[in-house]
Amino acid sequence: MNRILIEQYIPTAYKVLKNNPEIYVNEKISGTLKGNIASFGAAIQMGNLLSAVAFFSQQGGAAEKRQELLHVILDILKEHGDAPGTCTTLFDYICDMGEREMPKAKQLVVCAAVAVKLAMNLFEPEKKAEKSRIKVRTEEAEGE
Repeated sequence: MNRILIEQYIPTAYKVLKNNPEIYVNEKISGTLKGNIASFGAAIQMGNLLSAVAFFSQQGGAAEKRQELLHVILDILKEHGDAPGTCTTLFDYICDMGEREMPKAKQLVVCAAVAVKLAMNLFEPEKKAEKSRIKVRTEEAEGE
């Protein structure tokens, strides 16, 4: 990990998180997503970058839209010029890397993921009970 790079990414991570309507809901971020970003980092360290990104690219049985975290990471890399603006997914970005460039790509993605995890601490966490009330109110409003 590159501490300097992480520090450069944190303000961008904050901005990207705040501008993502799937993640930043009612001025809060789900605690589940905090766990997901930590799991993503662990999946990279224990396995490899490509398999971790492939796994997190699908919703699967996850309660939150964890694939949005990959969009956030890609947006951070794009904004800092570390990924081309033409990449549409983090998976595409990694697949476009040659074998010689893979260690650099891994470092950039891990640094961006750490920056996202740290930037999430700047937001008020959404409580599970609070989320349930919001969901019930939304369903009631849609039924009217």
